[in-house]
Amino acid sequence: MYLLNDGTEVQKDQIIEAVAAGKARIVYGRGEGKTTEALMLDGVDIDTRGQCHSMWEEVWTAVPKSENAALKIAAYHYGK
Repeated sequence: MYLLNDGTEVQKDQIIEAVAAGKARIVYGRGEGKTTEALMLDGVDIDTRGQCHSMWEEVWTAVPKSENAALKIAAYHYGK
């Protein structure tokens, strides 16, 4: 199972197609002692660093370096 940042379930083929089309984005955020990562397939770039009231609200995006990177980020692991 693959999940996007907004909770939408997608198929492996959808992620591969989005990477090939340049639409996949890794969405980064601030977490407890780490940077969080999620995936979106909308092609929207965002960077709110330094613009939010709290750094915990900041998000920014990057293009995945490969299909495998995008798939790994979106892979949902039960009990994680």
